[in-house]
Amino acid sequence: MKLFDKFKHCFSGLSLDSLGRYTLLGGIFFALLLYILLRILVVMFGSEGRRWREVGNQLRLPTEVVIPAHRGTIYSSDARPIAVMAPHHKLELDFQADILAPLYIDDTVKNANPKLAKKSQELADTLKKHLALLADALIEEVTVAPGQKALNRRELLDRWHKDWRRRKRGSLLINEISFLEYQRLKNRAPLRIWDPKEKKYRSGLLLKMISRTDRLRRIVPFGSLAQRTIGGVYPIQRPDLTWGSSGLELHYDRLLRGQDGQGLSRYHGGRTVVDQTTPPINGVDLYTTLDMNKQNILEGVLRQRLVELRAERGSAILMEVQTGRILGLTNLERKKNGRYEEGTNYAVSALVDPGSTFKVASMMVALEDGIVHETDLIDVGNGLWPVAGAVVRDEGAGGSIHRQLTPGEIIARSSNVGVAKIISRGYASRPDDYVQKVRDLGFGLDLDLEIPGYARASIRKRSDNPKNWFATTLPWMSHGYETQIPPIYTLAFYNAIANAGRFMRPYLVDSIYHPQKDSMGYIQPRVMIESICSPATLHSIQGMLRQVVLEGTGRKLRSDLVAISGKSGTAQISQGKQGYKDKNTDKKHEASFCAYFPSEAPKYSCIVVIREPAKEFRPSGGSMAGPVVRDLAEALLALEAPIPVDNLLPEPNLEAHRFRPITGRKGESQSVAARLQPSYKGDPTIAPDEFVRIESSGSEARLPELSRGIIPSVVGMTATDAIYRLMSLGYVCSLEGSGLVVAQSLAPGTKARSGTKIRLQLQ
Repeated sequence: MKLFDKFKHCFSGLSLDSLGRYTLLGGIFFALLLYILLRILVVMFGSEGRRWREVGNQLRLPTEVVIPAHRGTIYSSDARPIAVMAPHHKLELDFQADILAPLYIDDTVKNANPKLAKKSQELADTLKKHLALLADALIEEVTVAPGQKALNRRELLDRWHKDWRRRKRGSLLINEISFLEYQRLKNRAPLRIWDPKEKKYRSGLLLKMISRTDRLRRIVPFGSLAQRTIGGVYPIQRPDLTWGSSGLELHYDRLLRGQDGQGLSRYHGGRTVVDQTTPPINGVDLYTTLDMNKQNILEGVLRQRLVELRAERGSAILMEVQTGRILGLTNLERKKNGRYEEGTNYAVSALVDPGSTFKVASMMVALEDGIVHETDLIDVGNGLWPVAGAVVRDEGAGGSIHRQLTPGEIIARSSNVGVAKIISRGYASRPDDYVQKVRDLGFGLDLDLEIPGYARASIRKRSDNPKNWFATTLPWMSHGYETQIPPIYTLAFYNAIANAGRFMRPYLVDSIYHPQKDSMGYIQPRVMIESICSPATLHSIQGMLRQVVLEGTGRKLRSDLVAISGKSGTAQISQGKQGYKDKNTDKKHEASFCAYFPSEAPKYSCIVVIREPAKEFRPSGGSMAGPVVRDLAEALLALEAPIPVDNLLPEPNLEAHRFRPITGRKGESQSVAARLQPSYKGDPTIAPDEFVRIESSGSEARLPELSRGIIPSVVGMTATDAIYRLMSLGYVCSLEGSGLVVAQSLAPGTKARSGTKIRLQLQ
């Protein structure tokens, strides 16, 4: 009752008229609210609601995106790009572009306005015609990557017409088109139309509908050259977000990738615009030790020999003696199509028996320890030496000849018996001392190579596992079995012999350029062992290696042009549980030769390994791998033979030879030009993506635009630029020689279809 009385008291002061007014206002407010709710329901579930939902679905709301940092470029030793990010684009058509508004006017409005209806129909006819022209232009201009589906005119038109009916904002035109292809596409009908009234070209209807999303893609201008060493990348979510997958790309991935930024993507003015919120930090540039001219020679002579021997695979490494810089590294293996292509990086990762190249390490240890002297005679008998139920066998063993050989003759003739007897005599009771001394020659080091997956040499001691050490282990280990040594370790050891005993770490990167700091960090050669043996022992070993080529198993390497020193190696390949025989009881072999040259003043060291040659060839490292070393040595000599300047010009002009004209994209060329030519300033009107030629004077000019189906001139360009320019037009290139392009098999201006092969003759 008390609560009722209070309630009654509250309204006791209100008159009947006041209550009526409040009731009326409340009713009006309620009716208005009910009308609004009903109107919302009608809009949501009626035809108008469906139309607005369709519009909403086509709207492109701002979204947060990752702005990828520009992945750094990898250069060869002469600053030519060997792995670079190249611009590519994704193109889409906007079927709700403002220019198409007359197409979507209601039929009732068109019926009431005949002129408007006519304009709408003309626009529809033009759009249909231009889409057909665009399909033809796209097929002609875009080069489809091998393995990808070719563009189909019918499929393109069906997709575009379907998206037209749906008024789709982002109808795919093409998912990936290169910068040059896009420029050519924009400069032809229907994207560029000739206006006869104004007598000039104007933008076509479709060009105003195209939206472009910029992307970057990793390309290797030198193709398969040093492919496994350079390595590869794989995309993360998008092609321009890449991570290294192998080789230098993987080892230096964190530095090359840089640091991605953040941005806000929005659709504006017919194209996608990205506003940066956090700018990316671009990756570093690597300047490698690889010399692509020498790499090309190395791969060429190895491939030729593999074809001749019908071998399964082969590897070769070329190194600079005094520094350990790797100038060339190739790994070729035979594919199902019979061609030899870059395969697993066997040269740094294979753990195999080295064979007779290891005898030099054994002989060095024995000489250094005084187990044998250079003038000693070792009785090798008839080349057969029984050991614990097994037999150490020399090549051509048997018969009644009883021979005594000096240590030099043992190495020159590659006598298994001679080396096994020396090492067994000195270390049978202390084999671990022998193994440790071999490890101390460099085989026990971690070379810290820049190639992920590299293997370390494995030479086991008896103390590591006494149960796995037998009476035959030491004799066989001494001449290259029971050990697992990657070819790179054998080369580093022979390189030390050539380098007055200094053991250098093999390496692949000379310097790293940090774009944010605008600074260059240089990687210095590293001495890992100051001297692997005494000068007297080293002198003896050097003489033995020269004797191998002059009178021993390396006679096929003898050259009238360059003196070569080295050692052959021939090893049987273990077949697992089957031992050294396969199912057909036939032995498989690996032939190798490790050398340095010129012998009197060593500049290069090299190892060549040929695995599983055809069985009709007699296995021999000297006759199989040796010719590759000889051909390489003579080719390098020819490449570096000096030519007097007087023979080049009637009046010598040394200044003209200090700067070679640079051809390529301005963004890639200007940094090189600025370092080589102080007077270079550049033309600010030329964009970084345009192709230019920078002259010795420092001036630059645009190259003529490329025409599809017309071969351009590439004479005077580097191999990199020439290949890039021709491949962008769809042509297939082959190279002969090294240096600049001096001739091309098809003359400039010749009409040729995409896929035509062009042979380039290099200097």
